[in-house]
Amino acid sequence: MSTIRIPIPSDLLEPNNDDLEETDLREYFGDMVRPDQGEFHGDFMQALDTFHGDYRAVLDDVWIEGVQVEGDVVHVNFVTSHSAYYGCEDANWAEDDHRSVTGKRVVDEWVFDVFVAPERTPPDLEGPDD
Repeated sequence: MSTIRIPIPSDLLEPNNDDLEETDLREYFGDMVRPDQGEFHGDFMQALDTFHGDYRAVLDDVWIEGVQVEGDVVHVNFVTSHSAYYGCEDANWAEDDHRSVTGKRVVDEWVFDVFVAPERTPPDLEGPDD
């Protein structure tokens, strides 16, 4: 499985210093999701499950909700916001979904698995129970 490596902030690499503020870590990971508040193209996006099963759904936003560092493990909680327009019904739909990803420390980096989305199936190819 492919991985991405995120450098650990130098403040956390100092001996006996594990109290970098959660707000700072949220901003740190947030900058790797959406650099300069632009498009979603930061390095960390590769680790996030932003998949939605509805093929019409569009990813509208992603934000980091919380970060916890516990020893050599980092847990990143994030929210995805999706929306879709159903033309036949002239209806809009939108939802937020809370998700998380976990990485582990390897020397001076956090290593995360790259998320691989399942292949989307067009509606006419779905089975009778889908």
